Amino acid sequence: MAVLSRKQVRRQRTAVQVQQGSRNRYELRNKGSRKHVEAPLEEVEPLEREEVEVRPLGTKKNKLARQLNRLQDMEASSLKITEKLEQLRKATWREARMSDAGTRKGGFKRTAPRAAKAGALINSSL
Repeated sequence: MAVLSRKQVRRQRTAVQVQQGSRNRYELRNKGSRKHVEAPLEEVEPLEREEVEVRPLGTKKNKLARQLNRLQDMEASSLKITEKLEQLRKATWREARMSDAGTRKGGFKRTAPRAAKAGALINSSL
């Protein structure tokens, strides 16, 4: 009685299955287990979507202003109101600086790479 390796056993089993049925060995190669065989998909009707009101995204400044108004309406402590007011002031200042960023000489930060600045000069001269 010869000892067969797993590979030889699988080959023999595949050969028997090919002889018994109309399947060829290529169909049986990556068959997978019955447990993991994908079931055929059923036809599903698409659901109708309800119209959802889309609001434009606000800025951080607008959000903080709404929060400050709400705190004032609820008569929150002066500490919380001053914190929110300070956050709003910083956000307003930051927004102003970001819109101002395009007015720098050359349009680049001081830390921008020299190659980027040089490329911009070349493109502007064309």
